[in-house]
Amino acid sequence: MFVAQMAFFNRISDARIGGTYVTMLNTISNLGNMWPATLVLTAKGAIERLPSSPDGFYPVAMGSVLVGILWLAWMQPRVRSLQSRPAESWLATDRATEQAT
Repeated sequence: MFVAQMAFFNRISDARIGGTYVTMLNTISNLGNMWPATLVLTAKGAIERLPSSPDGFYPVAMGSVLVGILWLAWMQPRVRSLQSRPAESWLATDRATEQAT
């Protein structure tokens, strides 16, 4: 998945900027991928500290499933819209203008 993601970032990045744009996209992607694990582990620890809940796994798992279903219901139209766009709309710069110069 990482290789496919980096290939996508490479295709949409501006050649004039070089690796800086790819690095920025990768950093944003890493931040977006890391915060859910931190949130889940924090929630699990908080639930396990409650006196009536010895195991925090099941409440966190059910909450995660519920959040996932709600996110999917809310964001599905936007995701489908993004998937239907042509590849050229993902480019950071206009390649036709680049080739003309």
